[in-house]
Amino acid sequence: MKLLREEIEKLAWLLKREKDDNEEYARKNIQLEREVETLQGKLRDVQEKVDKLERIFMHLKHDTNTSLTSDQPSSPSAKNETEMKDDNIDLIGARSTNMSVVIHPSSLSLEIPKTDQLIIDLQKENMKLQYMKEMYEEKIHSLTQVNLLLFIYLFIFDLNVMYLYALKSLHSLLYSNC
Repeated sequence: MKLLREEIEKLAWLLKREKDDNEEYARKNIQLEREVETLQGKLRDVQEKVDKLERIFMHLKHDTNTSLTSDQPSSPSAKNETEMKDDNIDLIGARSTNMSVVIHPSSLSLEIPKTDQLIIDLQKENMKLQYMKEMYEEKIHSLTQVNLLLFIYLFIFDLNVMYLYALKSLHSLLYSNC
């Protein structure tokens, strides 16, 4: 009986220790979930920026190609339409990138050095954002794996608790029958 009592006391101590560890892991799990949510928000922001930069890049590339290959419009109405289109391009470029694209309505051409530099800057920013996106995805993946391990640990802990309660009940039955 003394051996059984010592075993139960040892198991009770282990149960208390496991409960403390369980609470600590639960706090860590909540913290990791918050980190995952934060990183997912950052990932969404980065993805939006990447999409925006890709749209701007494609728009500028298309406008650069069309302005370099187009001739002077023959009719005044066609010239007005082209100038209106060029004004919209300037607004889009300035609003999206905080950089100005100079358009000469009379010659209908973009200043090539500024456009090339803008394209290079956009490509660099796009690469940087893609890298950040990959880093956030990797971190989210690793945190998700940690969450899975914590869940498995908590499941095993619950099984141990049920086992300890069964032993305690058995101990109570043995002492009540003596």
